[in-house]
Amino acid sequence: MERNAGAVSAAPRQLLSVPDGVFLVAGMVIGVGIFKLPGLVAGAAASGTHFFLAWIIGGIACLCGALVYAELASRYPETGGEYAFLRRGFAAIFSSASRPMNAGFFRSTVQPRSSS
Repeated sequence: MERNAGAVSAAPRQLLSVPDGVFLVAGMVIGVGIFKLPGLVAGAAASGTHFFLAWIIGGIACLCGALVYAELASRYPETGGEYAFLRRGFAAIFSSASRPMNAGFFRSTVQPRSSS
Protein backbone atom coordinates (compact mmCIF):
# COMPACT_ATOMS: atom_id res chain seq x y z
CA MET A 1 0.00 0.00 0.00
CA GLU A 2 1.43 3.36 -0.97
CA ARG A 3 1.37 6.29 1.37
CA ASN A 4 -0.40 9.39 0.16
CA ALA A 5 2.06 12.27 -0.27
CA GLY A 6 -0.59 14.80 0.78
CA ALA A 7 -1.50 12.96 4.03
CA VAL A 8 -1.55 15.05 7.19
CA SER A 9 0.74 14.03 10.04
CA ALA A 10 -0.89 13.18 13.37
CA ALA A 11 1.94 14.72 15.39
CA PRO A 12 1.17 18.10 16.98
CA ARG A 13 2.93 21.15 15.58
CA GLN A 14 5.09 23.23 17.86
CA LEU A 15 3.44 26.63 18.11
CA LEU A 16 5.11 28.04 21.22
CA SER A 17 8.78 28.26 22.07
CA VAL A 18 10.38 27.91 25.52
CA PRO A 19 10.43 31.69 26.09
CA ASP A 20 6.73 31.80 25.17
CA GLY A 21 6.02 29.20 27.87
CA VAL A 22 8.12 31.07 30.42
CA PHE A 23 6.33 34.33 29.71
CA LEU A 24 2.90 32.67 29.85
CA VAL A 25 3.52 31.10 33.26
CA ALA A 26 5.14 34.25 34.64
CA GLY A 27 2.25 36.33 33.32
CA MET A 28 -0.31 34.08 34.98
CA VAL A 29 1.49 34.21 38.32
CA ILE A 30 1.94 37.97 38.17
CA GLY A 31 -1.63 38.49 37.01
CA VAL A 32 -3.06 36.50 39.90
CA GLY A 33 -1.05 37.90 42.78
CA ILE A 34 0.16 41.35 41.85
CA PHE A 35 -2.85 43.22 43.20
CA LYS A 36 -3.26 41.35 46.49
CA LEU A 37 0.10 40.11 47.71
CA PRO A 38 2.48 43.10 47.85
CA GLY A 39 0.74 44.58 50.88
CA LEU A 40 0.69 41.26 52.71
CA VAL A 41 4.34 40.54 51.97
CA ALA A 42 5.44 44.06 52.87
CA GLY A 43 3.53 43.89 56.15
CA ALA A 44 5.13 40.56 57.08
CA ALA A 45 8.67 41.50 55.98
CA ALA A 46 11.12 42.79 58.56
CA SER A 47 12.58 45.38 56.17
CA GLY A 48 12.46 46.61 52.61
CA THR A 49 15.41 44.37 51.75
CA HIS A 50 13.54 41.29 52.96
CA PHE A 51 10.50 42.40 50.95
CA PHE A 52 12.44 42.64 47.69
CA LEU A 53 14.39 39.47 48.45
CA ALA A 54 11.12 37.56 48.88
CA TRP A 55 9.91 38.76 45.46
CA ILE A 56 13.21 37.86 43.79
CA ILE A 57 13.16 34.34 45.30
CA GLY A 58 9.53 33.94 44.23
CA GLY A 59 10.42 35.03 40.71
CA ILE A 60 13.23 32.50 40.51
CA ALA A 61 10.85 29.76 41.72
CA CYS A 62 8.31 30.77 39.04
CA LEU A 63 11.00 30.68 36.38
CA CYS A 64 12.01 27.17 37.46
CA GLY A 65 8.38 26.04 37.33
CA ALA A 66 7.93 27.50 33.86
CA LEU A 67 11.06 25.76 32.63
CA VAL A 68 9.89 22.45 34.08
CA TYR A 69 6.52 22.73 32.28
CA ALA A 70 8.29 23.70 29.06
CA GLU A 71 10.55 20.65 29.33
CA LEU A 72 7.61 18.33 30.09
CA ALA A 73 5.63 19.72 27.16
CA SER A 74 8.55 19.29 24.77
CA ARG A 75 9.35 15.79 26.01
CA TYR A 76 5.73 14.52 26.05
CA PRO A 77 3.84 16.41 23.30
CA GLU A 78 0.36 15.07 23.93
CA THR A 79 -2.94 16.72 24.71
CA GLY A 80 -4.19 16.98 28.26
CA GLY A 81 -1.75 19.44 29.80
CA GLU A 82 -1.00 18.93 33.48
CA TYR A 83 -3.34 15.93 33.69
CA ALA A 84 -1.31 14.10 31.04
CA PHE A 85 1.92 14.69 32.99
CA LEU A 86 0.38 13.54 36.28
CA ARG A 87 -1.18 10.49 34.63
CA ARG A 88 2.18 9.53 33.14
CA GLY A 89 4.06 10.05 36.41
CA PHE A 90 1.56 8.66 38.93
CA ALA A 91 -0.56 6.25 36.89
CA ALA A 92 0.11 3.27 39.17
CA ILE A 93 -0.84 5.18 42.31
CA PHE A 94 -3.99 6.76 40.95
CA SER A 95 -5.20 3.76 39.00
CA SER A 96 -4.95 1.36 41.96
CA ALA A 97 -6.29 3.90 44.48
CA SER A 98 -9.22 5.07 42.38
CA ARG A 99 -10.47 1.64 41.32
CA PRO A 100 -12.21 0.80 44.64
CA MET A 101 -13.63 4.31 44.92
CA ASN A 102 -14.96 4.21 41.36
CA ALA A 103 -16.45 0.76 41.90
CA GLY A 104 -18.24 1.95 45.04
CA PHE A 105 -19.50 5.08 43.33
CA PHE A 106 -20.84 3.23 40.32
CA ARG A 107 -22.35 0.47 42.43
CA SER A 108 -24.28 2.98 44.57
CA THR A 109 -25.41 5.26 41.73
CA VAL A 110 -25.84 3.08 38.66
CA GLN A 111 -27.21 -0.19 39.95
CA PRO A 112 -30.81 -0.05 41.21
CA ARG A 113 -31.39 -1.30 44.73
CA SER A 114 -33.21 -4.54 45.07
CA SER A 115 -36.70 -4.29 46.54
CA SER A 116 -36.35 -7.40 48.71
